[in-house]
Amino acid sequence: MNEIKSINGEILKIYYPFLFSEWTVEYKRLVGHRKVDRRFLLTNLVKGETYFTDHRFDGDDLNIDHHWVLPQELEVDKALEEGKEFLRRYYIHTVRSWKVPKIQYIQSYPIFLSYTIFKKNVKNKQKLFIYEVLSKSSDELKKYGEIKNFLQTRGIY
Repeated sequence: MNEIKSINGEILKIYYPFLFSEWTVEYKRLVGHRKVDRRFLLTNLVKGETYFTDHRFDGDDLNIDHHWVLPQELEVDKALEEGKEFLRRYYIHTVRSWKVPKIQYIQSYPIFLSYTIFKKNVKNKQKLFIYEVLSKSSDELKKYGEIKNFLQTRGIY
């Protein structure tokens, strides 16, 4: 592993761009009545992955240094298309909707989830770790290639 350059003794925060989107899905199972669900999605604008989320996120980007935001690879329109397809597949294959669900877009906005980079001594070796605030979990940075590459462009790793 390369020598870890100093982060001036401070904890470094980086920001991952996501798109929060809100949808309604109307569907009918084989047995039962028509149902309408309200769904919230988070789409990772770097990797293009979409996830369900249980709650709304604040769309404000208060005190974010845009120098430390990972570069966005996915355009918002494409992310919304992928979110709609994600919902369609979920309701057809997992919920087993009897008919193709009617999916209606409500709103979306970008959010920036913060990740904290910190140094930790492991077996007398200094390593970089990443802490995800949302999940409250940490892991070794080398497992996250896109973040490692981003930090290399900033002269950190």
